[in-house]
Amino acid sequence: MNPLTALARPLDLAYPSNRWAVGLTLAGFVLIGLLTHSGLEAIAGALWVFATWALGRELDPDQPRTATSSAGWLLFLLVLAPALRVYMVHGMAVTGALMMVARLLGRTTGLKTTPLDLFTLVLMTPLLGLVGSKALWPLGLAAGGALFLDAAYDQKPPRGWLGLGLAVLGGVFLGWLGPIFRPGLPDGFFWGSVLIGVLGWLGLFLRPYLPQTPADSAEPLEAERITSSRRVVALVGLLLSFTLSPLIVLSVGLVGLIGWVLKRPVGQ
Repeated sequence: MNPLTALARPLDLAYPSNRWAVGLTLAGFVLIGLLTHSGLEAIAGALWVFATWALGRELDPDQPRTATSSAGWLLFLLVLAPALRVYMVHGMAVTGALMMVARLLGRTTGLKTTPLDLFTLVLMTPLLGLVGSKALWPLGLAAGGALFLDAAYDQKPPRGWLGLGLAVLGGVFLGWLGPIFRPGLPDGFFWGSVLIGVLGWLGLFLRPYLPQTPADSAEPLEAERITSSRRVVALVGLLLSFTLSPLIVLSVGLVGLIGWVLKRPVGQ
């Protein structure tokens, strides 16, 4: 039986990295809830932490430490800096969206793209943006680019052009009708986010990917797909840092930077 979606991945607690993901998520919910006294911010912050872990698993599938360390550092920063709280929902939305983009394009599940996946990525930008900000319109480019490149790898250009056109149209729709959200950010957090973002961007672009582990289906991962997913996420993350704030793509920077620091020498 064909699966309905290639975007779903089971969370097997037999693996230490997955247990860390659950633990950090629960810790984020409790700590952020205690600090903010807001159930919404506690949920959004916890999901931001989890999405950061998931993004690390997509962009650096051979190195679980990248995902765990990135989620841990994000949780530390969210607890440390009260100024970050106003960004909880937006950080969660951006990180979750880019994680889905990376999963579809990288095909780490080993499953082929389904019509439901195309439908999900097309609607992702306007739905997330309407509960956040029109400044999230670059997510339409991320979804469109992923759908186009995914279809190109599958040698199905009509599907790629359809996905690209509809996803970009969703970004245009959001940029036209979406709400505005642009709170201030203290200089220290702003420039710290910029530094992490720049180093992470370089890490995602400069690190070659050499597959060492298979996809969930036991099929071998494709280096070209993972490399493309890294670059799409990095480019759209850079654009989002201009349209809204570098803090919104802090997770992208952390994954890129930590993955670069923890990379294993070729041959090991």
